[in-house]
Amino acid sequence: STTGSLQKEEIIAFVNKSATVKVLEWWLNATNIEELKAQNSMHYLCKFIQHAFAINYLLRDTKRTKTLDNLTKNIAVPSRNGKNLASNLRL
Repeated sequence: STTGSLQKEEIIAFVNKSATVKVLEWWLNATNIEELKAQNSMHYLCKFIQHAFAINYLLRDTKRTKTLDNLTKNIAVPSRNGKNLASNLRL
């Protein structure tokens, strides 16, 4: 599958788990990264960033980006303080 002139494999290689942590570093600052990895949540965050990158590569598309919520809505977000407020939040 292609995205503009990018191949899916190129996006996956460019937006790996290390790049995901770097992109989300500010938001993940209060997150227990090791626990995030242990619960396989990092995998879903990485997929989210890869898809967002593909969608917005040529032109910003907020509407399509919002459709990616389903990739992350059920992940656990363990906090460093152990209270896990983000995971326990009900909207």
